[in-house]
Amino acid sequence: MFTFAFSFFILLLLLRVSLQVANTMATIMAAHRPNATYKVGPDSAAAPIVGLLPTAIREFIVKYSMYKEVGST
Repeated sequence: MFTFAFSFFILLLLLRVSLQVANTMATIMAAHRPNATYKVGPDSAAAPIVGLLPTAIREFIVKYSMYKEVGST
Protein backbone atom coordinates (compact mmCIF):
# COMPACT_ATOMS: atom_id res chain seq x y z
CA MET A 1 0.00 0.00 0.00
CA PHE A 2 2.78 2.45 0.92
CA THR A 3 5.61 2.92 -1.48
CA PHE A 4 9.19 2.42 -0.44
CA ALA A 5 9.95 6.13 -0.91
CA PHE A 6 7.08 7.14 1.38
CA SER A 7 8.15 4.63 4.03
CA PHE A 8 11.73 5.84 3.79
CA PHE A 9 10.59 9.48 4.14
CA ILE A 10 8.58 8.65 7.27
CA LEU A 11 11.56 6.78 8.71
CA LEU A 12 13.85 9.77 8.11
CA LEU A 13 11.31 12.13 9.65
CA LEU A 14 11.00 9.97 12.76
CA LEU A 15 14.77 9.62 12.97
CA ARG A 16 15.23 13.40 12.82
CA VAL A 17 12.68 13.95 15.58
CA SER A 18 14.15 11.18 17.69
CA LEU A 19 17.63 12.72 17.33
CA GLN A 20 16.27 16.05 18.59
CA VAL A 21 14.66 14.25 21.52
CA ALA A 22 17.87 12.33 22.24
CA ASN A 23 19.95 15.53 22.21
CA THR A 24 17.48 17.21 24.55
CA MET A 25 17.52 14.21 26.89
CA ALA A 26 21.32 14.29 26.98
CA THR A 27 21.17 17.99 27.90
CA ILE A 28 18.66 17.24 30.65
CA MET A 29 20.75 14.43 32.11
CA ALA A 30 23.90 16.57 32.09
CA ALA A 31 22.20 19.54 33.78
CA HIS A 32 22.81 20.12 37.47
CA ARG A 33 19.29 21.50 37.93
CA PRO A 34 17.12 20.55 34.92
CA ASN A 35 14.06 22.56 33.98
CA ALA A 36 10.57 21.15 34.44
CA THR A 37 9.73 21.31 30.72
CA TYR A 38 11.66 21.39 27.46
CA LYS A 39 10.53 22.27 23.95
CA VAL A 40 11.64 19.98 21.15
CA GLY A 41 10.85 20.86 17.55
CA PRO A 42 9.59 23.97 15.81
CA ASP A 43 5.91 23.30 16.45
CA SER A 44 6.29 23.22 20.23
CA ALA A 45 8.44 26.36 20.20
CA ALA A 46 5.81 28.28 18.19
CA ALA A 47 2.82 27.08 20.23
CA PRO A 48 2.85 29.90 22.83
CA ILE A 49 3.04 32.55 20.11
CA VAL A 50 0.26 31.00 18.05
CA GLY A 51 -1.89 30.69 21.18
CA LEU A 52 -1.94 34.48 21.55
CA LEU A 53 -3.34 35.05 18.05
CA PRO A 54 -7.05 35.52 17.33
CA THR A 55 -8.90 32.35 16.40
CA ALA A 56 -9.43 33.28 12.74
CA ILE A 57 -5.71 33.92 12.17
CA ARG A 58 -4.73 30.79 14.07
CA GLU A 59 -7.10 28.66 11.98
CA PHE A 60 -5.76 30.26 8.80
CA ILE A 61 -2.20 29.34 9.78
CA VAL A 62 -3.18 25.76 10.62
CA LYS A 63 -5.18 25.28 7.40
CA TYR A 64 -2.43 26.77 5.27
CA SER A 65 0.25 24.63 6.90
CA MET A 66 -1.84 21.49 6.36
CA TYR A 67 -3.27 22.08 2.89
CA LYS A 68 -0.93 24.74 1.39
CA GLU A 69 -3.85 26.70 -0.01
CA VAL A 70 -6.01 29.58 1.09
CA GLY A 71 -9.80 29.41 1.27
CA SER A 72 -12.50 27.35 2.89
CA THR A 73 -12.28 23.59 2.86
